[in-house]
Amino acid sequence: MTSCPADQPEYACAVLAAGTGRILLHLRAGDATRAANQLTCFGGRREAGEDARTCLARELREELGWTPSLLGDMACDLRRGPRWIARFFHVALTVPISHLHPAPGHRPLAVPWKALPGLPVSPWHQQALAAIVRGVAEVQV
Repeated sequence: MTSCPADQPEYACAVLAAGTGRILLHLRAGDATRAANQLTCFGGRREAGEDARTCLARELREELGWTPSLLGDMACDLRRGPRWIARFFHVALTVPISHLHPAPGHRPLAVPWKALPGLPVSPWHQQALAAIVRGVAEVQV
């Protein structure tokens, strides 16, 4: 694994607005290496030479068969001490969910923001989403 430079996060994730009061999350498979049977934001690990925005556009294309015309502003950074784990971006889903073409193993679910505390959201994503709701731009895990 290549280490990530300090000026870029290891991962890039989308806080996908999916209609009024809803967010599009990824239900991970039971055999997933990370966050099995949990909900996460769509996105993934940066590849060598990618910045976070390029990474996120690639991940959305690979995972959902959709490329946003515009990636929004930064929503929240997730850090552990000096380690910059992930940057979450606001992204508007500009097509109906039925027009997405999820890759095998990538199950999108539109859930109400209000329901997040009662759902099996992975711990890191749960902390980042809770910070976004509170208007906090960075969270330490």
